[in-house]
Amino acid sequence: MRERTIVQAALALIAGGFVWAVAWFLLGFTEDGARPVLGLSEGAWRAVLNPALLAVMAGAWIFFMRLGSRAGGLGFLAAVVVEAGLLATLIGNVVEVGLWGDGFSETGWDVFVAGTLGTLLGVLLLGVAIVRTGLLPRAVSLPFAGGLAAFLAGAMLGPAVGIGWLLWGYVLLGARGVTPDEE
Repeated sequence: MRERTIVQAALALIAGGFVWAVAWFLLGFTEDGARPVLGLSEGAWRAVLNPALLAVMAGAWIFFMRLGSRAGGLGFLAAVVVEAGLLATLIGNVVEVGLWGDGFSETGWDVFVAGTLGTLLGVLLLGVAIVRTGLLPRAVSLPFAGGLAAFLAGAMLGPAVGIGWLLWGYVLLGARGVTPDEE
């Protein structure tokens, strides 16, 4: 895998995680859409998540290819669950708030929540798979564990998920010298 691809994927995870965390943080100040924050309504802040989810999907796949591909079936299953969960989250968000925040249907929230929970399950599986490979450099083990903790906290606090993706982007940058084929 080319160095440039790894760096771009890491930056996609960092940017997507940052946008996710900021959007969810500011979304909490909109008071159910009654008051815009920085000129954006609740729906518009939720629409900001759409490009963040696309960036995270791309970065997460490269993260798996770089660090989890040696984990065998568990790593692949985890990556598929993560990607399917992120796709469901994106679809649910688009169904509920649309592309620009103008909204479509309340049923999108159910798909969004199911996708997010599926993503969290997949991330935990991927974390276990990566730890089992022993490939993770010691220098990035703390951000890796912090990312896992942030994902778990994200089940109750939305911005934490973004922090988890941001930390895993840093892990991917720190693991550039790792070759998945080494024993």
